Amino acid sequence: MSWIIGTAATLTSLAGLGGLLYSWRARPPKPVALRSLGWALLVAALGLWLLAQPAEFAVTFALFVPALLAWGLILHRAQVRQPARDTKLEQRGFRWPALAALARQLWLLLVSVPLAAVASALVSLAVTDWLPWERVNTLVLGVLFAPVLWGAASYWACADPKRWRPALTLLIVGLLAAAYLFL
Repeated sequence: MSWIIGTAATLTSLAGLGGLLYSWRARPPKPVALRSLGWALLVAALGLWLLAQPAEFAVTFALFVPALLAWGLILHRAQVRQPARDTKLEQRGFRWPALAALARQLWLLLVSVPLAAVASALVSLAVTDWLPWERVNTLVLGVLFAPVLWGAASYWACADPKRWRPALTLLIVGLLAAAYLFL
């Protein structure tokens, strides 16, 4: 029985997406009624998913099924064109980048990935160690907080015009956090 309701929800989502697509592609004046009907059908599909599945699965299906159907509609309507040949590129050929540029990019990779990851993991565990919670809860918070710090540190390493500043700061902060944790 639930597969019938799930199929009806999928078809309702498809009809709603078709209405939205048609109202989007229509010439001005845009058909407001069709756009409203498309959104109403997508909300009705959520109701059908709620009848077919438990709430956590229904919301997931109500969000992902229209996205997958939209990709299917995009691929169905796509016009495949052959790219124009770039004769300048063929004449020019391939040139290796300068050694200095490769060294800068390698340095940036080493600072933004392993150094930032280790420093952020150590700092997040050291900071959460100060919290008056149970040990398990502080470790979980440290594990959840580390990727946020890692992303911020990597962004800083990539955005700072002085390449030595983030590297030196991450190294010092990581060493201080390691000293606090392990000594």
